[in-house]
Amino acid sequence: MQNDSDIITLLKAKFDHIAQECESETRTKIDSIYSTIEYKNGRLHVPDFKEVANTMISVIRLKEKRFNSEILRIFTITHGFQNADDLQRSKELILFCFQDDQYLNRFDGFIAGVERIVSRYGGHFDRKAYRTDMAAALFSVGVNLNALFKRFRKLHGKAKGTKG
Repeated sequence: MQNDSDIITLLKAKFDHIAQECESETRTKIDSIYSTIEYKNGRLHVPDFKEVANTMISVIRLKEKRFNSEILRIFTITHGFQNADDLQRSKELILFCFQDDQYLNRFDGFIAGVERIVSRYGGHFDRKAYRTDMAAALFSVGVNLNALFKRFRKLHGKAKGTKG
């Protein structure tokens, strides 16, 4: 196994930090949404699942925006990749950070959390009654492979110094 160049080591560290920061910010929003679930006056009050899906999808856009900014900042200092190996390695880093399997099960995980909260009240959450399938479909479309590859191409274009 070869050692990474300084620029790849820097990108790894920056991408990891940005990803953790974005995930943490999104997790805080999701936790806030969870806190709105309650039984009040004999009725179950749940969040708008479309809003939940959009919030969960927003982490991808947030990472993309921050990765773009960081790539541009680093390339302003380093003047880009010095060899093809670094370019290839950067592609691999970007692909890893935007793997669809990191995102696809999150909405189902959220709904499972809703079910746990409702069960604490002694109730049962009926996914069909609340049409969570519609929001799940929205979420899935937002995270689909084509959208991720579009983001990859855009990021890759920035990494190569083009407009992508």
